[in-house]
Amino acid sequence: MGGFWSQLVAFIVTLSLGLYFCVIFVQLSLLVVDGYMSKWQLVRAVIPALCKNIGIACAILGFTFKIMPLAAVGTLLIPIGLLLSLGGEVKTPAMLETALRGSAILSLGSLSVFYMFV
Repeated sequence: MGGFWSQLVAFIVTLSLGLYFCVIFVQLSLLVVDGYMSKWQLVRAVIPALCKNIGIACAILGFTFKIMPLAAVGTLLIPIGLLLSLGGEVKTPAMLETALRGSAILSLGSLSVFYMFV
């Protein structure tokens, strides 16, 4: 693939990872601030969503740089977050969740197409 397509894939992956890192930063700051204020009662509610978002970001990073152990850790963090969320979790707003999932699918799909032709 040419330079334009590789730059387009790099832009998509960078945009997706930037979105995930912003959401992870907000969740971590919410965890720290509210955990300090309410004696860690929110920890059980925020940890599942945090695990899922960190897992997806690790999977994208692992597949981008072909670091398979990182991709494996990322794909294992996603079911751990789903298992932890059985009791109840802080729900991410629906629009943000749709944007996160769409960007993850777009970046992983563009990476797979890019690696298929390279």
